[in-house]
Amino acid sequence: MPAKAALVPKYCLHKPSGRAYVRIRGKVFYVGAYGSADSKREYARLIAETAVQPTTVPTARKSDLTVVELCAAYLDFADGYYRKNGQPTTHMPRLKAAIRVINALYGGTPATSFGPLALRAIQQKMVADNATLYVEPASPWENGYAGSFHSRLRSELTDGEEFASLAEAKHLADAWRLEYNAIVKT
Repeated sequence: MPAKAALVPKYCLHKPSGRAYVRIRGKVFYVGAYGSADSKREYARLIAETAVQPTTVPTARKSDLTVVELCAAYLDFADGYYRKNGQPTTHMPRLKAAIRVINALYGGTPATSFGPLALRAIQQKMVADNATLYVEPASPWENGYAGSFHSRLRSELTDGEEFASLAEAKHLADAWRLEYNAIVKT
């Protein structure tokens, strides 16, 4: 039986900044303006270097990180991230309200078991408790509860990550915040 061909990481567009990036072994590399010759050259160089680097097969690890611990790590991160002129933004009280509901329903659940069904249950609980806000059409940034929390947590912090401990989650959240602030917002 022939060996499986290795998947080549895709050349992607980071829509907010208009820059191209490639995710290699869980790490994001920004390679320049999307579609430019320079970014395509840098992408090709990274792919070529990756092809000759020895790889290690990661072993599956069992994480004992719970949802409440992950939420606490995210709140620590968010407290430093959602600031304007040194003051917390209005996003923080909304985020804390969403996390209170999450912790009440799923606090002791292993974080690896928290999925779409749990999110749906949280959303339904918030609707039943009238914890949602009216959101004007074409104004998704006004929804400071479950949608915002889930999309940011999943897309910016947890996609492709499995945390072995709270310390690791905090470390990765801090590293992501520093990278995001240094690269994306420049």
